[in-house]
This record gives sequence, C-alpha cells and structure tokens, in this order.
Amino acid sequence: EVGMRARAPISLLAAVLAACGRLGSAGPGSAPGEALILGSDGGVVSMNPGTGAVRFQGSGVPALGNWSTLFDTAPVGDTTSLEARDAATGDVVSSVHLPGSLDVRVASPDGSRVAMMAPLPAGGSPWIPTPRTSTDLVVADPTGATEPRTYRLDGNFEPEAFSADGTGLFLISYVPPAEPTGYRVARLELATGKLSRVSTGVKGVVETMSGTRLEQVVSPDGTMLYTLYTTQPAEYVELRHHAGRPVAFVHTLSLDEGWAHCVGLPRELWGGDPADQAMAVSPDGARLYVVDTARDVLAVMDTEELTSESFELDLPSAETPTHAAVDEDGTLFVAAGTEMVAIDPATPEITATWATGAPVTTLGTLPDGLGVAMADRITVIEPATGKHLRTIPSPPVEDPAYLGLLSR
Repeated sequence: EVGMRARAPISLLAAVLAACGRLGSAGPGSAPGEALILGSDGGVVSMNPGTGAVRFQGSGVPALGNWSTLFDTAPVGDTTSLEARDAATGDVVSSVHLPGSLDVRVASPDGSRVAMMAPLPAGGSPWIPTPRTSTDLVVADPTGATEPRTYRLDGNFEPEAFSADGTGLFLISYVPPAEPTGYRVARLELATGKLSRVSTGVKGVVETMSGTRLEQVVSPDGTMLYTLYTTQPAEYVELRHHAGRPVAFVHTLSLDEGWAHCVGLPRELWGGDPADQAMAVSPDGARLYVVDTARDVLAVMDTEELTSESFELDLPSAETPTHAAVDEDGTLFVAAGTEMVAIDPATPEITATWATGAPVTTLGTLPDGLGVAMADRITVIEPATGKHLRTIPSPPVEDPAYLGLLSR
C-alpha cells in the first residue's frame, strides 16, 4: 500500500510502504503486453483486460509503487530460493539461492534489491512486534549479480522501505527492544552498515504514537509514503496521549530527504472503525484525502505544509470496508457497500452518487475510466457521467487493495 488494508495493532511513530503504480492504456482491444492487475497483500491476479481471462494468479511482494514484478521465496533444503516473477505472465525472470530461511519484507521501486528476514510465525505480522534485542537482516539482489549482504543489528527492527537513491533502508525501530511499546524510524546505510535515527528535519518533533495501521499510499512521484493510523486496540498498549494529542494521524516518510513526521487528523476522525476509513492521494501529490464513511467526514491534508482540515459530507456507509481513489482530473471517489459517490475536492461537495449493484472490493483508475472491483467482476465507468463502459469478469480475491493496468 497500498496498501494494503491491514488491521494489526501497533505502537508506532513512523510510516511504511504502499503500492500504487501509474500504468498504461486500456480497452477491449488491448495490446498483448497489457494486463489488468488486481493486487492484494497475498499477491496478484493478472487478467486479459478485455475478456477477464486469468493469465496468472500467485503470491509475492511487489516493488514499491510498481506491481510489474513480484518477489517470492521458497525453501530449498537449508537455503531459500528468491524468485522474481513477471506479474503479467507469472514467468520467472530471475532466481537466486540464499543461505538460511528467509522471507521478503520489502522491495526497492526498481526491483534491484529486496530486504529479507526470517519468516514470521503463522499468523504473525511485522506490525505486531516480536520481542528481540538483535535483528538479522539480509539485503539481496534478485538477479544474483551482486552478493547478498547480511546485517546483524542491535535492537528490534523491521524493514520499512528503501531510500529513493537506493543507498539506504528505512527501518522501524521498536522500543524498548525486549518489551516494545512504541517505535522510532531508523536508516541503515547499505554500504557501511551504519545505523542512524531519522530526524523530523524542520517539520517539528514527533513523539511515539500508538495506533492501528490501516493502509498506505505512495506519492505519484514515489518520494513520499503516507500511512493512516487510528486509535490502537486496548489489548496492545495503554493509550498514552496528552489532552489534545491526536489519536488519528497520517505518518509521512520522505524517501528522498529522509525525514518522518506525524500529521494529526481532525478530532472527528479519532477512534474510528478501520473498516470505515480509507485514504487516497491526488495525481499531483499535493493533497492527501482521508474519509470516514460512518462519520461522514472528509479530511484533506496539505502534503507540503503537513496540515489538515475536515469537512462534513453525506458519504455512503455500509458494514463492508470503505474504498477511495482519485482520477486524473482530481475527482475523489468513495465507495462503501453498494454505493459510490464522486467528490469535487475543491469545493468540497458530492457531485454524483451511483449504486454499484454489489459491494465494492476496491477502486482503481484505469486509462479508459474508473475501475470498480466487486467479488466476481470489474466494472469500468466514465468518471464524469457514471456511464457504464464495460464489465470484465474476475476471480474472487481476498481483500484486494490495488487495481490497475500494466502496460509493457
């Protein structure tokens, strides 16, 4: 993410990864190199964009902001096979064997390196910290052209994302390591193995926050990561905030300048149900939108000033998860259950409302319209009018988080 909607309780201070790519052209007469991608935390389904015929369905971790390649592992004796697969076809494009038992945590945007760690226990999540005082981390080249490097770090770390220039890896540093109650953001210099704490730059001081990680998006230019958090479940850690301290926030991580900052969201969004909230970024990267359909709230974050304001709108509400997307002209679409609305963020006001006929599972901007995914199909509509353009059958995908066209 994202993205990837995850509802694992965590006590946190920084941001994380998401996957939202900007892809090619579309339509029933699509070129052979085009594929409609429906992505989830578990992998992708690749389909013929005209007929919906499945070309590939498999697991793997995508590169940041780029669903064209998946990275997956398999045990081979006392080694791990790391494979890079073409998401459109499922073809293995490179494979390398690494010593030990490893899983991919994150991949760089260009796919040239992946960060790997020992597999999580069944049902485990990197966002629910496991107590430990040291961390073994492997950074590998999926092609095998350069040797993998192992880092043994003092502390409790999880990979976050590679830096924009590829020289560093941002990490979540859980503290205290043996009994985590919060975290900071650290940067690992890949050439030297040196660890340093990520500062807030001139953006102010960020204290440890407790929250439930909902989803993440990356800015269109790939330099910023935004993660949405809300109030943490009580069973993880005690809620620790001062009067007026935000308990719903967007954590912002600059992948090029190397700073992190929490942007508190308006009080109307505090303590909301994760299923009712969703996030999307404008095509120019200037605005980040957070919606809560149960509370009829739209929050708009200025990504340059790192401030936010809220507006009350009559949003659709349902017991199924909320989804949001922004098309090329900047219109914000919000769906919950079988209802979807179009919002003009400049006003902001709702400009149109549509019934989808079945619960929406995710939204995605396609070159020929807005893609609306449901359990067994994807409907493409004309954003300006809501006109139905075409329907593509699709297989069921659990918790899809991405819809887009991959063009080679």
